[in-house]
Amino acid sequence: LFQLQLHCINIGRNRNLEGTLSTYIGQMALKTLYIDRTDLYGPIPTEIGQMSRLEILSMHYSDFDGTIPAEIGDCSNLVELHLGWTWVEGSIPSEFGKLTNLRYLDLSFIAVDSGTLPTEFFGMTNLGELD
Repeated sequence: LFQLQLHCINIGRNRNLEGTLSTYIGQMALKTLYIDRTDLYGPIPTEIGQMSRLEILSMHYSDFDGTIPAEIGDCSNLVELHLGWTWVEGSIPSEFGKLTNLRYLDLSFIAVDSGTLPTEFFGMTNLGELD
């Protein structure tokens, strides 16, 4: 039988796309997921942390809200994470310290708690750019 194995989904820059992100997203073996600049809304599903092959997650300029799921820290292959310009809020999860391959992190213009960064944050030794 033919079996489809997607490595990339790019549905970004599509303001006609609205709704919530399914919890089934965690079952996909994607390397890249571009869902930026859409009208997707609601909380980021914790199941996104099950995407162990994910290298690029781009969600910026969308209507996601709630807190940043700590489970994103389980995406150990992440190289780029774009969460800026969304409605997420709260603290930066200490689990981000497990993202040792992360080179780019965009948290621009989101309502993260002020104060100090979690100590674990400094475990991201490859981080070269923080917005």
